[in-house]
Amino acid sequence: MNPALLNNLFMVVIIAVLILFMWLSTRKQRKRQQEQENWLNNLQPGDEVATIGGIIGTVVEADIAHDQVVIDSEGTKLRMRVQSIRQAPVVPHYADEDAPAEDSQNSENLEEQAAHATEPNQADEASKQEPVEANEKLTSEDYKNE
Repeated sequence: MNPALLNNLFMVVIIAVLILFMWLSTRKQRKRQQEQENWLNNLQPGDEVATIGGIIGTVVEADIAHDQVVIDSEGTKLRMRVQSIRQAPVVPHYADEDAPAEDSQNSENLEEQAAHATEPNQADEASKQEPVEANEKLTSEDYKNE
């Protein structure tokens, strides 16, 4: 085969792959944008939201026609543009307010670990007792003692 023909064929394949990649990425972006737009258009009082600035609150009033939303964040009401509302807040499972017993158990375990960390280890005491001679061979019993 002609090397020029192979080079041209290779370039066509590369361009086709790039076009396919760009088409797929813009398709995903359009889909996400459409979902966000539908979510914003269906905002109702009582919905929990997060803003692009990181403020988390509850929708008090939504006036989509005038591009305004009033959110209540721990007693403070804020009037914002609809575009500043980006997502519903995601509460991680470890931040669950219904599980304070686990937190107290975890803190007790941490306190116990800290107390043990301040006590001298047996290995530290053994290393302080006798230095090993350079010519002396260590056995498996010596390693167990350390």
